[in-house]
Amino acid sequence: VSAVYCDIELEPSNRFLIDVATRYEYYSDFGGNLAGKLAMRYKLTPGFSLRSSISNGYRAPALQQRYFSGNQTYRGSGYIQRVFNNESDLAKDFHIPSLNAEKAMNLSMGFTSKLTRNISLTADAYLIQIKNRIILSGVFDAKDPQIADILRNYPGVDYVQFYTNAINTRTYGFDLSLNGNWIINKTSVDLTLAANVNRHSIF
Repeated sequence: VSAVYCDIELEPSNRFLIDVATRYEYYSDFGGNLAGKLAMRYKLTPGFSLRSSISNGYRAPALQQRYFSGNQTYRGSGYIQRVFNNESDLAKDFHIPSLNAEKAMNLSMGFTSKLTRNISLTADAYLIQIKNRIILSGVFDAKDPQIADILRNYPGVDYVQFYTNAINTRTYGFDLSLNGNWIINKTSVDLTLAANVNRHSIF
C-alpha cells in the first residue's frame, strides 16, 4: 500500500477559513482511489461561528476479512458451523464475489459558540453513508437440499457463513457538547456535558 496526502488551509479574511485536503491511495490488490475533504468555517461574531464539511472515504478489506476461517461447535448438539474465507473455492460455489472496498460519503454542519468567558457550546448535525459494507453473512443451513448439495465435499459441516459486501448503511443525527472551564484556587476544573442522537438504517 502506498499513499500521498495533501492539506491546504486558507484564511481569505479574518472571518472566513477554508480547508481542502486530498489523499490518493494505491493498493496492489485493489487499485487506486482518490478521496477528498472540503471544510469551511465562518465567524459571524467573535463568539459564534458556523462550520460545515463534506468528504468521502475509502476502506479496503482487512486481511482477516478476506482470509479468516474458523469452526464453531454447538455444545450438546454436535452441530458444526464454519466460516469459510472469502477467497475459498466454496465461496465461489455459493457465488460469493470477492470483497470490494467500502466507500463512504460524509456531510456535517453546525456551530460553535462562546456563551460566557468560561462556557462554550458546540452543535453539529451529520450524515454518513457507507456503500458495500463488509459484514458476516447470514447462516446457510445444510438442511436445505440445495445447500447440502454444495456442501457434499465438506461432510460434517452443518452451517456456513462468509464475509461479503452485503449492505449499504446510512447514519444521521447530531452531537451537542457544553464545555466549562474554571480556575479555582490555582486548580483548573473542566466539565463537559455531551449528547448524541442518531438513526441508523440499512438500504
